[in-house]
Amino acid sequence: MLTVDGLRATLRNPSDCSVLSYSLNRGFAIRYRLSKFVYRQTSQILVPLSEIARSPSRMKNYGGKKMGKEEGEIKDLVEKLKRGELTKKEVLVEMEKKQLFHHAGEPIPGIFAISGIIAWSVLCFLPFILAILNFGIPEVILESIIKIPLFVSYILIFFALAIIPLVLPPSYIRKKWGGSGHEDETIILVKKGPYRIVRHPNVLGIMWFIVLPIILNSFANVSFTMFTFLGEIVLITGVYLQVKKEERFNIKKWGDEYLQYMKEVPRFNFIKGLWNLRKKGK
Repeated sequence: MLTVDGLRATLRNPSDCSVLSYSLNRGFAIRYRLSKFVYRQTSQILVPLSEIARSPSRMKNYGGKKMGKEEGEIKDLVEKLKRGELTKKEVLVEMEKKQLFHHAGEPIPGIFAISGIIAWSVLCFLPFILAILNFGIPEVILESIIKIPLFVSYILIFFALAIIPLVLPPSYIRKKWGGSGHEDETIILVKKGPYRIVRHPNVLGIMWFIVLPIILNSFANVSFTMFTFLGEIVLITGVYLQVKKEERFNIKKWGDEYLQYMKEVPRFNFIKGLWNLRKKGK
């Protein structure tokens, strides 16, 4: 490690200045390449898909491809399955070869969502964890305790119960109507059941995680602190990034069909989704 005294000694000896200059330049180059890589990967995830779905001009140039006439990479497998050229098991094998599994390329499947849940678990229950480990609870935690009004808990419990019919059926529906007989990997874009209301009904189950600390605060006197609030934010952010990545993948998989689906069905807003269904029924 370069210390202040070491730097002074180096600067006193002009012959060593070139070594110092080389080290600093190399360090800056590595940091630049690393920051460029992080920016490139992050920008690929955070592309505003909702804006793209609304704008035909941006659809045509999404990801460097002409998205206005894109049929998706899965269509040939669907056609071969319909003609009997492939079985469902063979379709799954071909999907894996073409990296059309929805967690393809991830070091850990669902890494953003899993990271958010782990961080949420630690931050939300930090006082409880410290008590189990016989550590003293820092003053900063004790001073940040928030009391959640009881009516807020009742409202959140109502919504958590209301989404049960949306959260539970998706796996069965994907397996039955997804074309491959697999509950996760589908070749047909499923638009039945809860998928008519929201695009990611199973992800709505994350609301149960969000509601849990609030319910425990109201009914079990478990502390809700600023760290708990931070944990909720981290969880929502992790799930949001995971969903954005999945939607980008779905556009690659189904092309214009999924872009049209994005226009018609909201991502999470089940109230808007129900309202849209009501208007279609008229």
